[in-house]
Amino acid sequence: MPLIKNAGVPDFVIPILVGIQQGIREGNLEIENSDFEKLLGRPVTPIEKALSQLVSEIS
Repeated sequence: MPLIKNAGVPDFVIPILVGIQQGIREGNLEIENSDFEKLLGRPVTPIEKALSQLVSEIS
């Protein structure tokens, strides 16, 4: 917490930030939905496949 205090964050905000960080770390803020697929109108491309396609196009 000293880093947060040294950054000038007010004391009353520190527990809020710590709670948010803990929630992220524990996966409590992770929400799975299909909004992006609905927007695209198709299933999303897995990151490994998308990166492979990009690399092959560059080569």
